[in-house]
Amino acid sequence: PADATVMLSRITYSDVDYLGGRGYSEVLLGANCTIESTGGPITAPYMLVLWVSDFLPAISGREFMGHAKLMAEIPEVVENGSSMDFSCSEYGTPLLWGTASNLRPVTGESLERVQKATRKTVALGWKYIQGAEGEADVSYPTANVMRWDYDSVWTGDSSLQFDTPSFEQAPASRQAMAALARLPVARMGRAFVGRGKAVIDRTGTRRLVSA
Repeated sequence: PADATVMLSRITYSDVDYLGGRGYSEVLLGANCTIESTGGPITAPYMLVLWVSDFLPAISGREFMGHAKLMAEIPEVVENGSSMDFSCSEYGTPLLWGTASNLRPVTGESLERVQKATRKTVALGWKYIQGAEGEADVSYPTANVMRWDYDSVWTGDSSLQFDTPSFEQAPASRQAMAALARLPVARMGRAFVGRGKAVIDRTGTRRLVSA
């Protein structure tokens, strides 16, 4: 649709239980959509592609949650006063980079509204395993639950750029980057920065049956 919203997030997870207390970074890109299922329509972001800096989150995200995860190099976020810069690369080739600038804190009732709205969020995926002869061994949509508990939130201006690497430069991400570069951009939305705790509620992951 003409008013479709695409979001890009750069997340740092620390003290992850199944990584033995280690952490990892993630860059994810999703689009708001509605899926018709036998239980009724579900409106949530569908995760088009996710890049992670560690192979264990890549495996668990793809095989259990149905997220299209790829490996990438994701440097630390660079903070410069009221701005934050981030990037993502494959084999040293930049894929994307962005900035959240003119960041201002969200406080009072506005912060409480954000906290309430994000206590439980849903993201859609699609679990797909290709068969030996081209058919799909597994193919169905999934709903995944995330719980956020933000201590601090800021909003500001956003900028984002996509590169279009060759197959030799980024064999895993080339097709995704070519598709992203073709997206028409009507306007850039507000940047959102949050700090706090997050729970990937794997007990809430469920298989959806398309209507």
